[in-house]
Amino acid sequence: KRKKTKIKKKKKNFKDTSLNTQLRMAAPAPLAKNTPDVVLESVFKYFDKDGSGALDKKEFHAYLKSLGLDKDDMEAEALKALSDDNNDGKISLSEFKNFVQQDNAQKIVNNSEEFQFLVQVKEVFNKYDTSKDGKISWEEWKKELLASGKSEKEAKQLFDQTDQNKNGVITFDEFYHSLIDQ
Repeated sequence: KRKKTKIKKKKKNFKDTSLNTQLRMAAPAPLAKNTPDVVLESVFKYFDKDGSGALDKKEFHAYLKSLGLDKDDMEAEALKALSDDNNDGKISLSEFKNFVQQDNAQKIVNNSEEFQFLVQVKEVFNKYDTSKDGKISWEEWKKELLASGKSEKEAKQLFDQTDQNKNGVITFDEFYHSLIDQ
């Protein structure tokens, strides 16, 4: 009889636990590289409070906070920039999936050296992005690389290699991946 009472009590306590706390208790799962799409979609929809089909800065920060990643502004900005592939200021479902599955968010977050590297890359990116529009133009790139001793030809070759989608600007995602995907 005692065992049944304890089991009922545990079940009651679990039922009384908020969804946010339950998500926090399962924190590593949503970040796992092999998380099924259906789970990622469910997590995404939960945090897309306005139903827009994209996570804005506040919603993405709530997602990070639910995972125990209540990071400072620069760290949160670096994670958001890595996940916002098209640099529109919002995280779409496909960008969210890429962040978890391709960018290997779990590895970045769980490894303090990788995480600090991400933050440092974001700081360098911000230095290059003098217009503060979230993209590095050819002129911004050229200015920084010429100042570091590169020739204009070398700077152009590096720009073309880094601008993966060939649209004439470098997003943070392209910048970051040009450094790690070698």
